[in-house]
Amino acid sequence: GINAEYMGTSSSPIFPDLALEARFLDRLMQPAQKKTIPRSAKVGNLAFVNSGLTDEQAQATWNALKRAIEEIQQGNASRLRFEELYRNAYTLVLYKFGDLLYYGVRDCIVQDLMQKLRDIQTATNNNLLETMVQKWDNHNMIMKMIKDILMYMEKTYCKSQKVFPVYDMGLYSFRDIILRGSINPRFRVLLLENIRKEREGEVIDRMLMKSALSMLVEVNCRDLEIYRADFETEFLKQTHLFYQQESQQFIEQNTVPDYLQKIEKRIREEETRADQYLDKSTKVPLRKAVQEELVIKYAKRLVEDETTGCVPMLIKNEVKDLARMYAIF
Repeated sequence: GINAEYMGTSSSPIFPDLALEARFLDRLMQPAQKKTIPRSAKVGNLAFVNSGLTDEQAQATWNALKRAIEEIQQGNASRLRFEELYRNAYTLVLYKFGDLLYYGVRDCIVQDLMQKLRDIQTATNNNLLETMVQKWDNHNMIMKMIKDILMYMEKTYCKSQKVFPVYDMGLYSFRDIILRGSINPRFRVLLLENIRKEREGEVIDRMLMKSALSMLVEVNCRDLEIYRADFETEFLKQTHLFYQQESQQFIEQNTVPDYLQKIEKRIREEETRADQYLDKSTKVPLRKAVQEELVIKYAKRLVEDETTGCVPMLIKNEVKDLARMYAIF
């Protein structure tokens, strides 16, 4: 097995190249180190709350919990008795079998994520975002159910052993196995391509975009580092480039009032984009990027244009255009 520290709070990739990634994932597939426990004992599903727990009884109790977790992962939670599962998990921790429980659960999570990764890798570009979001939503639901079973372990074992709570461990596992793997470049390209298409007038699925971008925030326990590294930095860079090219074309082909109308529309569109599916932290740097490319670079030229600039608008009493210039500047 591997140490619990394999999923650190740092959101930087845990492997710098594909060879290391392969070895990392191979290690994740190894079972956690546990005591060698005979399998001969026969016990029921009930927890042993009134006596000490033998290794054989602990292993049998864990095996029952493992089967239940696999049922949850397969979508069969309705068959389970969660109160009984909670008691069994409580019993394992109470009688000092927390390692068996914690690392056994970790292995179950990893196994399920490896299957999800294989499914995502086979997705085409047309349905990759949707597949990623579906797998993420399913993983979240599974982790919340598992967390409910293991509440006692989180309050006692996880704190005393200074390991991640189970739900956080599940998030970081998704991050490291799926988001930080080979699928990441395709995922980012599709996000950015969708925004480019929308800027060019195509209709995109904004709810899907919101779900995909929210995942980048939530998967790192609300820390924005993954969101910024995997999306926002490149998004802002491409925003500068897009409006740099467009503004050059606009300024050459339009009068000042027409140019102001066009950029007013663009600014409004970016505000809507920020509100509807970007993380709220992106709104300020996005506004700054748009202002810089569409307004600041051409402010002097727009005001001083001898034909349609500020003075001609004053002479012609073009109040609406002057008000628009004032608002945009």
